[in-house]
Amino acid sequence: MNDVPTKSPSPKAISRLRKRQAPTPPSRNKTLLMVGLIFLALASSFIFSHRGENTQEFIKQLYSPVVAIIIFFLALEYIILKGRDRSRVLHIELEQAREKRQSDLEFLRKLDSQLLHMQNKLHTLETQLENAESNPPQEIQQHVRVLRESIAELQSDLAARF
Repeated sequence: MNDVPTKSPSPKAISRLRKRQAPTPPSRNKTLLMVGLIFLALASSFIFSHRGENTQEFIKQLYSPVVAIIIFFLALEYIILKGRDRSRVLHIELEQAREKRQSDLEFLRKLDSQLLHMQNKLHTLETQLENAESNPPQEIQQHVRVLRESIAELQSDLAARF
């Protein structure tokens, strides 16, 4: 057995993993269905209209301009569907990037305010240290210890964040 403790993923990481493990997109299923229907239509038209008697006539109809136009429009529809799917995915990724950027900015603002607060405390401790008669050194050491713990906490937050 492995006795090394492992760090469990954060709730945000779990939700991102769930989003990534999405089922097969419906556009892929539609494409396969469309190809199958085209094949079925060609096979059924060959079987029912000509019953295999006049293969030359069927091949002429298969390569007629009408069929070429139909295939052109099917290909155009496929390209449009693919483009919509890709643009939807890009919009989703862009929204996720915006949310991450907003949370990063919020975190950095919070970090900046905490660091400014610590800097002010250190400045007051420095002035108190100059007036050592008014404050005992133990109280100053306790303030320094609290500041060190805050800095360690901020460092761990930064390490977990980035």
